[in-house]
Amino acid sequence: MQKNKRILSFFVLVVLLFQLISPITSALAASTLPAPANLRYSLDGVDNVILRWDAVTGASVYRVYEIKGEERVQISQTSNLNRYFPTVSAGTHTYAVTAVNSAGESPLSTSIDVVIKYPDMQPPSGVTSTIFNGNDVSLKWNAVEFANGYKIYEVKDGQRELLASVTTLSKSFTNVSEGQHTYELTSYNDKYGESQANSFIVNVVYPVMAAPDGLTSYIYDINNTTLSWKEVAFADSYNVYQLVDGQRKLIANTTNTRQYIAGMPEGQNVYEVTSYSSRFGESKTGSQINVTVDYPDMLPPDQISSYFYNGNDVMLTWTSAKYATNYQVYKIVDGDKELIATTTSRSYYFSNLPEGDYIFEIVSVSDRFGESAPKAYDVTVDFPEMQAPKAVLTMDTANSAMISWSAIPYATEYEIYELVNGVPTLIGNTTKTGYSVKDLPQGKHEYMVIAKSDRFGKSAYSNVVVAEVNPVLPAPEASKPEVNGDTTKLTWQPVEEAVKYNVYEVVDGERVLVGTTTDPTITVDTPKEEGTHEYIIVPVASDGTESIDYATVEVEVNQPSDVTAPVTVADPDGQWSKDDVTVKLTATDDLSGVKSTYYSINHSEFVEGTELTIQQEGINTVSFYSVDNAGNIEEVKSVDVKIDKQAPESVINASEYWYKDKVDLELTAADDLSGVQATYYSVNGSDFKEGTSFTVDQEGVNTVSFYSIDNAGNFEIQQKIEVVVDKTAPVTVSDVKDQWYTDSVNVKLTARDDLSGVKATYYSIDGADFSEGTNAAVGTEGVHQLAFYSVDNAGNIEEQKTVEVKIDKTAPVIKAEFPAEYALGSSLDLTYEATDNLSGIKESYVEVNGVKNTTGQITLDQPGVNTIKITAIDNAGLKTVVEKTITAYIEATIEVTPKVINCNNGEFTVRATLPKGYSFNKVDLTTVTINHVHALSGSKGLENQAKTGQFKFERDDFVWDESKERLVFRAVVDGVLVMGSTTVDVINNQKK
Repeated sequence: MQKNKRILSFFVLVVLLFQLISPITSALAASTLPAPANLRYSLDGVDNVILRWDAVTGASVYRVYEIKGEERVQISQTSNLNRYFPTVSAGTHTYAVTAVNSAGESPLSTSIDVVIKYPDMQPPSGVTSTIFNGNDVSLKWNAVEFANGYKIYEVKDGQRELLASVTTLSKSFTNVSEGQHTYELTSYNDKYGESQANSFIVNVVYPVMAAPDGLTSYIYDINNTTLSWKEVAFADSYNVYQLVDGQRKLIANTTNTRQYIAGMPEGQNVYEVTSYSSRFGESKTGSQINVTVDYPDMLPPDQISSYFYNGNDVMLTWTSAKYATNYQVYKIVDGDKELIATTTSRSYYFSNLPEGDYIFEIVSVSDRFGESAPKAYDVTVDFPEMQAPKAVLTMDTANSAMISWSAIPYATEYEIYELVNGVPTLIGNTTKTGYSVKDLPQGKHEYMVIAKSDRFGKSAYSNVVVAEVNPVLPAPEASKPEVNGDTTKLTWQPVEEAVKYNVYEVVDGERVLVGTTTDPTITVDTPKEEGTHEYIIVPVASDGTESIDYATVEVEVNQPSDVTAPVTVADPDGQWSKDDVTVKLTATDDLSGVKSTYYSINHSEFVEGTELTIQQEGINTVSFYSVDNAGNIEEVKSVDVKIDKQAPESVINASEYWYKDKVDLELTAADDLSGVQATYYSVNGSDFKEGTSFTVDQEGVNTVSFYSIDNAGNFEIQQKIEVVVDKTAPVTVSDVKDQWYTDSVNVKLTARDDLSGVKATYYSIDGADFSEGTNAAVGTEGVHQLAFYSVDNAGNIEEQKTVEVKIDKTAPVIKAEFPAEYALGSSLDLTYEATDNLSGIKESYVEVNGVKNTTGQITLDQPGVNTIKITAIDNAGLKTVVEKTITAYIEATIEVTPKVINCNNGEFTVRATLPKGYSFNKVDLTTVTINHVHALSGSKGLENQAKTGQFKFERDDFVWDESKERLVFRAVVDGVLVMGSTTVDVINNQKK
């Protein structure tokens, strides 16, 4: 045990020594960690710095410091041997690095200076401006290094105003004011700033609006016309005037190149059309046209007819009159015209005309060409004589009968008479063709009928019909009734030949059947009311006819004791109502009867009454009870009266913007009281359907109607919204034709979208970035690819299209070389080369002396000058014409005397011989040469010799430096070139 204690003490001592020595060891280790060596940098671009250093043994991380004066600021720590610092600010930055491990940090490395210099932004070069649409300006320029944007300024009164900042290499300004505009263009970079400005001037000159050409008029339907004209550049509308007394009267402004004018007055109508631009104003002059209108003569209806109805109703009909818009109907009374009616139909109905003769006139009327002359028509109205009815009487029972007759024309009612002591006495009238007489007493009854018309009076009496009433069975003898509480027994003596008995109670003077029996007794309910009650017992024969004789029995009812409370019921059915509710309380008491009924609304004080009206919306509680005449009080009852006068409110999740796909719509309805029963919707006028979710898929403007109904039956006022759907992308076309252009082309892009409309059009030339606009300027020669597309307001993007814009400003080049002179009879190949490096040669041809040559070769069979004209036309229509002149000469045979030329002074003679048919008779001696040396002339003799083909030359005028000289003879004979040649020997030549 003691030994263990000593071991433990030693261990504790060792641990304490280690804790004491460990910091000293760590400090010694850290002090030996060297600073990183070979600190260096490189730049990634302009302002991104990469620091690198060599590894330090034992280092776990490295700290990077920036030295700022006497202070060092740690800016990073990394375990790598490099560090990347992006977008370092301009200026000189001093960096140093230390190595770090768990023991501590090394000294700073040798510092390094890094200089960051931002580049100077350059202004854009290659600035060009193009004017299109009259005063829209398009600017383009070349890209600038480091630029992430460009700014366009306009200088006004020495101050520059920023017009736009863009990231593209072009910008268009629309509707620029007339005059000289000074623009400045700069490039800029978010870090490097803005460049100096490139200043340039754009001069905008407004075009002069021209009057429309080709104004024509097309007349139809007599006095309606359509004016049409050609489109004017830059015009967005046209004003149409009518000239009246030399003064303009504006009658229309239209964006079309035509205008419909209706209802022109008769005579000369002068119209003037001007073009108008919202930018450049109205043309100073217009195009005028004179339209002559001749009105037709209106004719009355050709045929008039009449038809009678109801005896004295007359319908006039007539045939239509050309150009008539209505007809006037007159009645002639004592020579005066009375306008009865103006109608657009071809008939008129006169009702209930008095008897007599009538004259009517019909006039056709045109709201453009006036009235026609009248056309008369006579009508005679004769009243019909009312016919007497033919009456028939049929017995219904022993003491009742039916009088009937056939309908009488024009009768509006019938009067029925009974002959009383031989005098007709009115007993009734009817509009029907039958009349019933009942409860007839015994005896004979005679009747007659008169037909009556409210127009034509009464007829004579009809024939007389007779009803005979005889007794059928005798009245029974009745016993005293037996009243037994709720029932009463009636008894009588049987009647011979009676098969049954009908028992009636007389109530308020009327018979009420209470039972039928074959026995001479019947039990009926005892009447509830106190007093005397009368019953009638009628025997019935085997044919079902009741006897007119009967027995009468009286039943006396006394008031019983009442211990039962009355019973009260209310008529509400518990359903919701959209109106004020009238509640009726009905109380019954079989004995003493109801004395009073009381009610309370929504727990208010009870008041007496049996009818009440609830107006308040919501759930109303009606409490009620009754009291009878015996003092019995009913227990209180309650019913709910539910009133909702407010219709539900429905909302839809549609927006006013265009959709480019089908639209899923949701209807949400709310009703705070009775609740929503149903919601209905209709799309584009279709039948309403119940539902709250539906899809609108049809393109165009869709009208969605909807409403809701609550459980009280309130109908919401129908709502309508427009849901606009456009699934179709715009269609863009260019005005580029499949041809070569000979000048710069301003391509007009026209986009159309029949639904949501075009939002923007974009184009790109030869793969450049797309620019917004509808005018693309292409100026350089060559074949250019113009790509374009449009976007509509629904967001539909058109598929990109591409057209070729082909420009060739250079005419073809023709190469043709022909010798100037050919011997008569020579054949000449008309060889040439026509080239065009762009559009290519479309056509080339040769004309010789004004005649097109198709063989490519000519034979010179006539002496004289020939003109060869070569024409080349390229596919752009550019033309080049080259003319060449060649001479066909007569070839002469030449002989020189002497045959050997001695180089001494003196003359020699040349004899020229022409082919058969030609002579030197009209030679021009001044044109005769040998090797460009003129023949001797000046004497009559020399001229006469010349006409024979002999010519003299001075030897000294030639240079004889060869042993053989070729002599070329030329002369003009009668305007035609003559040539010949020969070779002579030369002695004593002058060659050194």
